[in-house]
Amino acid sequence: MSSRPWSVDRLGRSLQDLVGFLGELNGVGCDLYLERQAVDTTTPAGRALFQMLGVFAEFERPIITERIHAGIARARAKGTKSGKPIGRARIDTKTETAIRVSLAGGKGILKTAREIGVGSGTVQRIKAEMRQETTGVGGIGLDPTAESADDASARAADNPNLEEGAVRRPRLAL
Repeated sequence: MSSRPWSVDRLGRSLQDLVGFLGELNGVGCDLYLERQAVDTTTPAGRALFQMLGVFAEFERPIITERIHAGIARARAKGTKSGKPIGRARIDTKTETAIRVSLAGGKGILKTAREIGVGSGTVQRIKAEMRQETTGVGGIGLDPTAESADDASARAADNPNLEEGAVRRPRLAL
């Protein structure tokens, strides 16, 4: 009777475990053949190779763990928790300034995004930041681009299509 596991490192985590496992198999009259590594434990050379592969498997595990911990430490030094980036990468200050100038000039979100070559979500985020800077209340307040009641009255006087006394209400910007 023989057993056919995939690899030595799948059988145990340490050389002591592997030797114990091999002893248990021999105790019940079972031999071990590792097809992937072509190791046959019925011969003295096969047993020696089995033990050497066990040593390498035992050595490999702490090396992998050490590399993982080094990678996580490097990621934390860059400001992330697990090595994965937190959010999207920030755009450079030159691009952000160009977006702010374009928005302050009255251009819309989609036109600004298309001209500068960024996503509309980036432009929306910067516009929300600009709004928050002007209102100081977490981005919720009156839209600074909304016209005042005096501006609306003057516009109504110039526009014959509006009813007399019609005033455009300021918009609530969320």
